[in-house]
Amino acid sequence: MNLPRILLPALLLFTLSAPSPAALHAEPKPGRIELPKERMSTPQELAAKAEIVVAGSLEDDTKAYPTGRRVGSRPLIHYVQTFRIRSVLHGTAVSSGRMELLTDGFDPLPLPADPLNLSYTGPLVQGDYVCFLRRVPQTNLYYLAGGWQGLYPLQGTRVIALEKQGGFAAFGGMTLEELKVKLEQLQHP
Repeated sequence: MNLPRILLPALLLFTLSAPSPAALHAEPKPGRIELPKERMSTPQELAAKAEIVVAGSLEDDTKAYPTGRRVGSRPLIHYVQTFRIRSVLHGTAVSSGRMELLTDGFDPLPLPADPLNLSYTGPLVQGDYVCFLRRVPQTNLYYLAGGWQGLYPLQGTRVIALEKQGGFAAFGGMTLEELKVKLEQLQHP
């Protein structure tokens, strides 16, 4: 019996069936990511947990990714949208000036009075925002720290706090420069 003749095909089969090094370190697909449902108790906590705070515009290019999970009877969908950065208020932004924002929600969207809307933002409307963001580990995606608590629409030059959704009034009415100063104060009291 010639052992090398038996081992060679087995070794070749094992080598061909093993995943490539690139596949072992591949970025998770957006539909497979588990987004945390965290609530911040104070503006200080939100500022501390956000890796980056940016002002900019959401583009109208929503991509939907089914997760295969359900909340009650509703299928959970992940949405990826492009956020064009105009200003970095805290942290370090990506050099391209664009980042991908990951949110979760349902299709069809729940009615406005549905309590699910308080926990799941769904795809966001195109517009200008300040976003408190955290990076999804092992990806180039970011998500809103605290869900709705990390999203502040801009009306002209002023920040709007979505208090009914948990946004902090302490940030409402500020200009971007005032918010930047406030974030520095919260980081270094």
